Amino acid sequence: MDRGQIEYQLERSSKRRRTIAIHIKNGEVVVRAPQRAARARIDEIVAGKAAWIAKQLLENEARDLLTARGYTDGELFKFLGRDYPLTVNETAAKRIKPATFAGGCIAVGIPTGQSGEERSEWARESLTRWYRPRAKSHITKQVSRWAATTGLVPKLVRVKDLKRSWGICTQENISLSWRLIMAPAPLIEYVVIHELCHLKHKNHSPAFYATLASFMPDYKERRRALKQLAPFLKV
Repeated sequence: MDRGQIEYQLERSSKRRRTIAIHIKNGEVVVRAPQRAARARIDEIVAGKAAWIAKQLLENEARDLLTARGYTDGELFKFLGRDYPLTVNETAAKRIKPATFAGGCIAVGIPTGQSGEERSEWARESLTRWYRPRAKSHITKQVSRWAATTGLVPKLVRVKDLKRSWGICTQENISLSWRLIMAPAPLIEYVVIHELCHLKHKNHSPAFYATLASFMPDYKERRRALKQLAPFLKV
């Protein structure tokens, strides 16, 4: 095989990894392999996965194009599953202020003369400052409600800027992504209950899923819906 056909970044594991794994990360192919794995064997496995790799790269590219933000009038942003148009106003303000909501629109003020990435960063931060307090209020209420229902009560709840997951359970605490506030309420409930169940089961064992199903029989449908919606839940 001509390795140049599929360029990839090779990461040798210092741990006792026994398998070769292929990941697509930020539009690049990353291969994680044991320290002693022969390069020829790695190339062979990558070649065998060429069709899958090409498919994943195309899907990632399509998602990136689909969710690219322009921060222009009329662009839609989600809040609790509903789409609201953005209104962009010129402002003389020198500090970023949270976006406002009025007349069924989310409005941001951007200083006159800003353009390009500077303008985008200003709008993104303004929207984030509007979303985050609403996310904290709504999500913490959902945690309290479902903690009372399930009997699974965390010591601490954080609503954070999680990059790679919707929720994390560590020891007796749970953290949830503020971006969940863009999703419909039933999907927020799914993530909340999922993380609460981790207070009892620290892994994704059959016992974990049995507990999850006992509180939310349709969790698979909600999980699938969240996965499909995920590319749209961004500012």
